[in-house]
Amino acid sequence: MSSQQSELDESLETVEPVPIKVERQEPEVDIATTSAPKAPEPKPEPASKPEPPPAVEATPPRQEESLERDIEPEPVTGQEPEEPEVQPDPEPGDEAPFEYDQAGFAILDESLQLAGSTAGCGSDQAGCRQVDGNSRQVAGDLETLFDSKGYDFNELQVADDTGLKAYELTSRNNPDIQQYLHVWSGGLGVTFYVVAPELLTLEELNEKLNAV
Repeated sequence: MSSQQSELDESLETVEPVPIKVERQEPEVDIATTSAPKAPEPKPEPASKPEPPPAVEATPPRQEESLERDIEPEPVTGQEPEEPEVQPDPEPGDEAPFEYDQAGFAILDESLQLAGSTAGCGSDQAGCRQVDGNSRQVAGDLETLFDSKGYDFNELQVADDTGLKAYELTSRNNPDIQQYLHVWSGGLGVTFYVVAPELLTLEELNEKLNAV
């Protein structure tokens, strides 16, 4: 038994030790559950103080403006402001209804002229007008015309039988002003008519026509 023991010891001495290779296992890391390391938060920088605006030098006012402000108008004593005179509106009929020529005949405007009539009656008087037709017909046309222009037409009785027809014209706007229409035959189918501020005879009418 001692011999077996010795052989066993020799065999154990001759056996070379076998190196044991140990593999190191790395722990598995779950990427989904593992959070990345946080980056360091930046430190807040101190706020910079705003720079004050540049100082603006005040421009002194011009001397002219300062003088205008200092000088105040002195009140005028003893004089009251003049008020403009207000002229009243003229009432209808206050002024003369017509202008007159040198003979004193009224110069009628176109609205009171018979169609086809002309001025002159063989003279230089613009107030006397002549028109074709007999005196009765012309007088009827004139009555219609003046009535439409605001005149009342009143026939007057003439003392002498000369063919002269006279009418008093009264403006409805001013009944205090009367004019007189004279109608007479000028011969050869022509009739003369004039308006005057007074009643005239045929002789006076012819004198006025021939005087100028």
